[in-house]
Amino acid sequence: MIIKALTLENFKGISEPVRIEFKPITLLYGPNSAGKSTIVQAIHYAREVLDRNNIDADITQQGGEFVDLGGFRNFVHGHEIERKVKLSFELNLANAVIPTYHDIALDNIIEGQGPIPECDLSYLVKTAAIGLTITWSAQFKRPYVSEYRSWINGEEFACITADPDGKWVKISEINFLNPLFVLQSDAYGTGNPSTPLLEIYDLAFPNKFKGDYSQVDIPLYGQKLAIPNWGRELLIGQERSITEARDMEVESLSVLQFAAILSQLVVGTGELLLNELRKFRYLGPIREIPPRNYEAPRFHEHARWSNGLAAWDVLNNAGDNFVEKISSWMAGRLNTGYSVGLRRYREIEYGSRLHSLLISGGLLDEDEDTVRRMYEECPEQGQVILKMNDKLNVMPQDVGIGISQVLPAIVAALAGIDLLVAIEQPELHIHPRLQAELGDLFLEAALRDAGNFFIIETHSEHLLLRIMRRMREYASGGSDTPSSLHPTPEAVGVWYVDADDGQTMVREMPLNEFGKLIKPWPGGFFEEGLREVF
Repeated sequence: MIIKALTLENFKGISEPVRIEFKPITLLYGPNSAGKSTIVQAIHYAREVLDRNNIDADITQQGGEFVDLGGFRNFVHGHEIERKVKLSFELNLANAVIPTYHDIALDNIIEGQGPIPECDLSYLVKTAAIGLTITWSAQFKRPYVSEYRSWINGEEFACITADPDGKWVKISEINFLNPLFVLQSDAYGTGNPSTPLLEIYDLAFPNKFKGDYSQVDIPLYGQKLAIPNWGRELLIGQERSITEARDMEVESLSVLQFAAILSQLVVGTGELLLNELRKFRYLGPIREIPPRNYEAPRFHEHARWSNGLAAWDVLNNAGDNFVEKISSWMAGRLNTGYSVGLRRYREIEYGSRLHSLLISGGLLDEDEDTVRRMYEECPEQGQVILKMNDKLNVMPQDVGIGISQVLPAIVAALAGIDLLVAIEQPELHIHPRLQAELGDLFLEAALRDAGNFFIIETHSEHLLLRIMRRMREYASGGSDTPSSLHPTPEAVGVWYVDADDGQTMVREMPLNEFGKLIKPWPGGFFEEGLREVF
């Protein structure tokens, strides 16, 4: 996953900027109603903005009945609509390819120009960040994205601003002091001195340059983006001396190349963020038990993960290997006493020819190919069953509520790769030993099996204790931790969320390599047992 961190400001209980770094396992602890869900809801909201242009979001695409943001007036901090909601995502792009755009309309810059040469700067971009500012328009009585900022390699790169009506969107700032704007052709040590780079003619350009604008069609979620019309001021091409560059006439194609690169670095990084948000999976705090006559829907709905039904959908449509994998966790690793199976069958319509032949005993009189064709035309169905102690088949409605709650968490953790998976209360209705075993599930799904990243909102001390134990075993060189797992402080993040006078406070609780907390829990969190016993 390329999303590295999220910073929030003026969103729900968070007023001042709060940065949360995401690790393969990110655990959120804290009292009830302290604001733990705010972090997950911000991810929902970011997708609504970027994917559906749903700025005044209430019900979200993935959150289902559990995530209703209530619109801008509700989720802006303190319900003060003059505040600006800000969300920024940091991205690790060391191994990513940034989308390029070469279909820019040329009408407003130059006529009759050929295609824009390929100029991909992905290899120069190691990190990026995208920031969104949501502002309330008093004129139109609705919120809008007033700013879209981008950072490249830790330095501010550009800012896109928009009018409240959305008709005028322009690049208002470009930071020419960003290291990408250099005069040497191998500034990043690529060993490729012929790489086309951005070259600045006038070294006296201000940090934030603002100039005249011409309209250019650059993809920005269906809108047109204005870029500066610099004329002689910029050149894209092979490295030339400053003197030579000043004496040359700037080719119009260079301006178009510059527009294409701006599109890649400013808009393309946003596309990468959107692609990651589309892989976001959310499992809500209460998982629904499927009815006895349950049938998986024909089309996948993201919101079905929120109530856990998507897990049963996945099992119904999965192959035998995946069902066996889930079963091995349920019956073996977690030792719940139940295994998972999939009963497959075909429906024969009452009164059909095949049905009549079965009733009358006339199948032997029919041609074998005809019978096979009639059989294959019957719709195939699947039904998930639970097997108690590998003997008695039971339905999900016939077992304890804890089993029906934990199974969707297992499926959500293992179904898919390279996902960002948020799970609320995975420990719901299960006993302490099983809560601890979930620590192993998330470690293996994150660090070995699926490469997923997890945001776990939980109150379970037992889950954390198992992860801390695995970190200690790995740091000590013990044999209990599989060699393919590396549960280090870089893999596990713990955050404590609390409310103070209406403000949501988020504090990191770092672990050392042996899985020990470097600082104590605020307010004696998790010390209730000591107080009760002693």
